[in-house]
Amino acid sequence: MRVALIGITGLATIGGGLVGFVVTLAIFVAKARYRQFIFAMEDVAKFRWELLPVLLGLIGGFLLGRKRPRVIPWVTTCGLGGLTLGVAVGPLLGGLIWNDDAGKWAGGVIFGALGLLAATLASLRIRKIPRRPLITAVFNLALFLGLAGFALFGITNLINIDPLEVPESPRIPVPDAAKVDAVLFLLGDGGELTDKSPLGRALTADIERWSAALKRDSAVSVIYPGDVVYPEGVRNHNDPGFPADSTRLWTQIDLIGGPEATKHATVGFFVTGNHDWGNHSGDAGFDRILNLGEQLRKARQGGRFVSLLPAAGDPGPAIRDLRRNVRIAFFDTHWFLQERDRDQKAHFFERLSAALKSSGDREVILVAHHPYQSAGPHGAIVPGYHTLGIAYVLKEAGAMVQDLNSPAYDELLAGLRRTFIDAGKPPLIYAGGHDHSLQVLTGAAEFDPRFVLVSGAGSKVSSIQMEPGLVWGGEQPGYMMLVFRKDDGVDLFVVGGDPKYVSCAGTGEEVTKCMSEGANAFEIVYSASLLGPAKEPRTIEEVVSDTAAPGTPWWTDEKPVTASTPTATAIDTVQPAPVAVPMRALLEGLDTITATPGRTYPAGKIKRLFAGDLNRHLWSVPVTLRVLDLGRVGGGLVPKETFGGQQTGGLRFTAKNGFEYDFRPIVKHGDPPIPQWIPTRLSRGVVDDQMAAMFPFGGVVTAELASALGIVEPRPVPVVMPNDERLGEFRAAFAGRVGMLSVKPDERSGSKAGFGGYTRIIDSDSLALILRTDPKSVVDERAFARARMLDGLVGDWDRHSGQWRWGMRSAGDSTVWRVIPKDRDWAFSRINGLIAVVARGFMPRYVGFSDRLPPAKRLVLENDYRRLSHLERSDFSDVVQDIRAELTDSVITAAVDVLPPEYLAKERERLVTGLKARRDQLGEFGDAFYLAVARTVHIYGYDQREDVVTFERISKERVRATLRTGGADGPIRYQRLLDGRETSTVKLFIDETQDQVVGNIDLPFKVEIIRDQDASK
Repeated sequence: MRVALIGITGLATIGGGLVGFVVTLAIFVAKARYRQFIFAMEDVAKFRWELLPVLLGLIGGFLLGRKRPRVIPWVTTCGLGGLTLGVAVGPLLGGLIWNDDAGKWAGGVIFGALGLLAATLASLRIRKIPRRPLITAVFNLALFLGLAGFALFGITNLINIDPLEVPESPRIPVPDAAKVDAVLFLLGDGGELTDKSPLGRALTADIERWSAALKRDSAVSVIYPGDVVYPEGVRNHNDPGFPADSTRLWTQIDLIGGPEATKHATVGFFVTGNHDWGNHSGDAGFDRILNLGEQLRKARQGGRFVSLLPAAGDPGPAIRDLRRNVRIAFFDTHWFLQERDRDQKAHFFERLSAALKSSGDREVILVAHHPYQSAGPHGAIVPGYHTLGIAYVLKEAGAMVQDLNSPAYDELLAGLRRTFIDAGKPPLIYAGGHDHSLQVLTGAAEFDPRFVLVSGAGSKVSSIQMEPGLVWGGEQPGYMMLVFRKDDGVDLFVVGGDPKYVSCAGTGEEVTKCMSEGANAFEIVYSASLLGPAKEPRTIEEVVSDTAAPGTPWWTDEKPVTASTPTATAIDTVQPAPVAVPMRALLEGLDTITATPGRTYPAGKIKRLFAGDLNRHLWSVPVTLRVLDLGRVGGGLVPKETFGGQQTGGLRFTAKNGFEYDFRPIVKHGDPPIPQWIPTRLSRGVVDDQMAAMFPFGGVVTAELASALGIVEPRPVPVVMPNDERLGEFRAAFAGRVGMLSVKPDERSGSKAGFGGYTRIIDSDSLALILRTDPKSVVDERAFARARMLDGLVGDWDRHSGQWRWGMRSAGDSTVWRVIPKDRDWAFSRINGLIAVVARGFMPRYVGFSDRLPPAKRLVLENDYRRLSHLERSDFSDVVQDIRAELTDSVITAAVDVLPPEYLAKERERLVTGLKARRDQLGEFGDAFYLAVARTVHIYGYDQREDVVTFERISKERVRATLRTGGADGPIRYQRLLDGRETSTVKLFIDETQDQVVGNIDLPFKVEIIRDQDASK
C-alpha cells in the first residue's frame, strides 16, 4: 500500500509539473503576442519567472498525491478534457484575435493551457466524484485520445520532412579573370570558425587566387552576413569569454590577410546577426555590437580593410555601389526584430525605399543576417518530434522571434515586400545566413527578390527540407561566390565541402592531414548565371572615372544617386519561373539543348501518402528542346509585355507576320481558392507542391486531339528562351526558362484574317456583353459542347471563362461566335493523395486523368450554363458520337507520340490506354454532363423594374424556362428547354426595390436569379 501511495504521489507530482509547463508555454506564447519573444530554445531552460508555474505545479501535484490520492484519475480526466476543449476552440478564437499565420496556433496554446488549468482546479472543488468504474472508463478514454492525438501530431508533421533531392546543377564555367571586374564572397554564421577549419583554408586560397588574378584594389571582397561570433557576440574585455570571442572574430578577419589580399586591398564587410547581439535586445545587446565594432576598428588600424555595415545601432541600409550596374544595401535585421516603436520601423523602411528608388538602372542586392526565405529550421518549421514537440509548438505559435513565422519577422517581411512594391522593382538578390546551410531559392510571390541566397554554413551545418522555391540546397559547410563580369553579367558559384571537415581535431599530424584533405574537398557544387550580359564591356577605369579612384570597383554614395527613379514596368509584376538552362550554355548559339522544366517536386513515402505521387517523376526527366530563335519565328519576334503573374507570368511578343506570340513558362506557382481558416504559410506550400500534378508539355497532345476534332486552338511548342540581348529588360526574368510558345488567338494587324481565319476575336466578358445587346448574335453551342467533351477526355478541369476566346463568323443575318480554347496547363494531370480528397470538398472539379472519366457534374462550370442553354439531350448525344468516330485508336496514338521521346518512354502506354478508355465512356459522360447543366438553371436579369421567369411543362419529360424583361408581355431575353419531371407553370418576379425574389418554386431544379451587376461572376 505504501509503495502504491509513493507511486501515485510521484505520478501526481510529474502531472502537476506538466500542467505547470503547459502554462509556462502559454505564457511564452502570450508574451510573444505583445512583442516579448524568445530568442532561442536555450531561453526556455534559463531560470526566469515564466518557469514559476512548473515549480508550483510540482508542489501542488505532490501535495495532492499525498493528501487526496483517490482523486488523481478524476483530476487527470478533467484536465485532459479541458485541454482538449481549449485546443479545439483556441485556433478559432486565435484566428479572430490575431490576423497572422501564427495566430491560430497561439490561440490553441493559450486557450488549451487555460482549459487545462481551469478544468484541473475546478475538478478539485467537486466533492462528489462519479463512481470509480465511470472514472476509469473516462480516464482511459481521455488518456487514449491524448496519446492518439500526440501520435497523430508527430506523424502528421513528418509529412514536412521531404528528402533533399535537388536537381543536378546545370554547371557554368568560371569566367576568365580578364572578363571579370569584381568577385564577392559570402560567408555567413562563421562564429565558430577556428584555425583548424578546412573551410577557412579553402576560402583563403580562393581569395588569394582572385586577388592575384584581378590585380586591382578592392576587386575582391568578403561579406560576413551575421553571427560572426558565437555564442553571445563579443563580450566585454573583463569577461572570461572575451579571449575566445576575439579569437573567433580574428580568424575571420585574417581570411583577407594573405599577401595578395593585403597587396590589393581586399575588403571585408561585417553584418550583425542575433548572436552578435548576444541574443539580447536593448542596451545589453547594443554593448556587444559596440565591442564588435571596436575590434574591427583595431583591425583597420592593423592594415585590414574591414568595416561594420551598418554601424552599431544603425539599422541601415548602408549603401555601397559596385561597378556601374549593381547597388548593395546592408541592413541589420536583428535591430528590427527587437521591440521598436512604429515610427522607428517606418523610418527604416523609408530609408530602404529611398535607397531602392535612387538606384537608377542598377540591380539591387540586399544583404542582412535573417533570410527572406529559407528551407532550413528557421523557415521550414522543425518536425514535431524534436524536443518532444516543444520547439515545434513554440515555433508554430510564433514565440520564437528568429523564425520566419513569428509576428515580428512576419512584419519585417511584409514591410520589405511593401517597400519593393513602392520602389517599383524587386531586388535581384537577397543574401543572408541564419540557417546553417547553403541554399539558392527563387522568390515565392510577386515583388519578392528574384533570387534568395542563404549562406550560413561558415562553421555549422543544419538540415534542409524541400520547400517551394528551393532551386538548390546543401547540408554541408561552404560559402558562396558572386562574380561580376565586365559585360554586366552576374554569376553565382556555391563552394561546398564534406560535413566531416567542419573542423579538425586530434594530434598535430592528424590535424595537418585533415586540414589538407578537407581544404581540397571543397569544390563548386552549384553554379548559375543570375544576370546575363546587358551592355558592351567597358574597362573598369571607364566605369568609375567620374565617381571613384581609377581601378576601384567599389565606391560609397553618401548622397543620393542622381539617376532618375525608375517607373514600374510590366516586368516588375511578373512572378519569375526558375531558371532551367545555364545562361552560359545559351550564349553558345545552340539550336537544341537538354534540360528539365527547372523545378522538381521530390517527396518521401509519408509525404506521398498525404500529398500524392502526382506527376513528380516527370519533372526531373531531362528532355531535348529547341532554343527559341527570335529572329526566325513569325518573321522575327520582338518582346512586347508580360502577362499573368499569379501562376508565373508569361512574355508576349509581336511578330513581323502580324500575329502576337505568347511564351508561358512550364513551372507554375499555385493560386487556387483556399478556405480562410487554413494558415497562409501552410496553404502556400501545400498548393505549390500540388503543381507537381500537372503534366509537363501535356498541352501539345491536347492540341493534336483538338485538331483531329476540327477545334481551332493554339498549337503550343515546347522551347527554351534564349539568353538573347534582344529580350531587353525581360532578359533576366525569362532567359533560360523552359516554356510553351504559341500564337496568341487574336486578330491580326493589317487587313489580313486573324487566328483561325477569324476577322474578329474577343474574350468571354466581351461576348457576354454582345449577347445581351445584339439579338442576332449567337454562340455555336455544339462546337462549345465538343470542346467541353475534349476537356473531359483529357482531364483538363481548369476551364474558367478566361480560358476561352471567341471567333466571329457570319451566317446569313446572324453572327455566330465559335469557341477558341487556350491554356491547357492541367491536361493529363495526375491527382491523388489525401490532400486531393480533402481539396475536393471545397473544389469538386479538382480531378485528374486516369482510365475512368470523373462524374460529369464535377466539371460543370458557370460558362456551361450560359453557353449550352439551347442544346437538347440529343445534341449532346450527336456530339459524343462524332467525337468517338473521329478519335480512332490511330489518331489517339499519333497525338500522344508528339511528346518528347523521354516522356514517351515513361507515359506512352498510360496515356494511350487512358484516352481510349475515356473515349469509350464519353456517351455516359456526355449524357450526365447534359443533365447536370439542365437541372441547374441560371437566369440573368437586366436591371428592369420587373423581370418574369416562366417555367412551363410542354410534355411529361420537358420543361421550358423563359425570361421576359419588363413584365409578362415583355421581350424574351432567355429561353431554354430542360429535362424535368411533371410540374405546373410557375412565375418568379424580381422586385428590385426589395432586392428579393417573390414567388414559389416547385421544380426539380436549382434556380438562381443573377442580375447584370453580378453576371461577371
